[in-house]
Amino acid sequence: MPSLAIILLLLSTLVLYLFPSPLLRILQPSFSKNPSQSLRRKVALATWKSAHEASMLGEMRFKIDSLIEFLKKYNEKHRSRVTISHIVGKAFASALNRYPHWNCSIVFGNLVQKETIDVCYLVHVEGDNDRQEKSSSSNGGRASKSVSAAPQPRKKRGVDLAKMKIERTDEKSLADIAREMHDKVSKLKENRDEDYNKTKSVLQMLPVPLLKVSLSFFGWIAGALGKEIPLLGIKEKFPFGSCIVTNVGGFNLQTAFAPVTPYAHSPVYLCVGRAQKEPVVEEQDDGSDAVVIRTILPLTATVDHRHFDGAQMGKVAEIMKKIIEQPEENVEEFNL
Repeated sequence: MPSLAIILLLLSTLVLYLFPSPLLRILQPSFSKNPSQSLRRKVALATWKSAHEASMLGEMRFKIDSLIEFLKKYNEKHRSRVTISHIVGKAFASALNRYPHWNCSIVFGNLVQKETIDVCYLVHVEGDNDRQEKSSSSNGGRASKSVSAAPQPRKKRGVDLAKMKIERTDEKSLADIAREMHDKVSKLKENRDEDYNKTKSVLQMLPVPLLKVSLSFFGWIAGALGKEIPLLGIKEKFPFGSCIVTNVGGFNLQTAFAPVTPYAHSPVYLCVGRAQKEPVVEEQDDGSDAVVIRTILPLTATVDHRHFDGAQMGKVAEIMKKIIEQPEENVEEFNL
């Protein structure tokens, strides 16, 4: 019987691979109509089997002196806490809004367009051991007599990497994005996110070999097909969205490239580095060149070449540069 079940599963998979149209109709409304697929994209889909094989790496460098001043005024006006990471995600979503047919998922070798442009932010959340240590140290290091009599073994510190998906990022203002992020992070830190806790408990329970298979399978169901899995605490379509944004600048790293996460099925990974002042050559009004000091933000990208090629990412980078380097002039156009 197990052998028969495996054979039926393989045959079903083969049929769905060869004739994906019925499956795509079942998946509505997770996907909208299948966009026109150029020969170049078709060849890319046939060439590489996974995002790991098709990884394309790139780096962008932005002058953010105007952005720093803009964020100070913006946060005071809106009483928000907008950060550079927020505006990076917003800039990418706004660029993708100009080319919505690039916002796709790969299903059985077909590019199918998603209905919404969502950005997933990765955040570090203290684990239980961290909270316990901080709780005990909040007394100024004073311990009760009964405890101080015997030294306690130091507990291992743990930090969880959690995701925060902002749906319809292109349609929301920076203030809305920051507030939604703050609410979700607070919910996580206060241990009030039941879905996250459910997913975490399942992952912790599984041994590594079984965890590897489970991540691959359920990641494909949720990340590629866009189906919810309530039993596992996954109650959103495409949990990792159209792009993943992470920040290593806070760890004093100038640049880093985010690795592809196979089960996420995200086409783009943006890694925000540490901004610092650097000498830059700029053309003056009289046509001469001058060396000036500017604050430079490094931003790296790991891109699935099956989704995007260099020409497409160049157009995305152009719009992102416009928003990040000249935010004041683009508030209305991009709903900042």
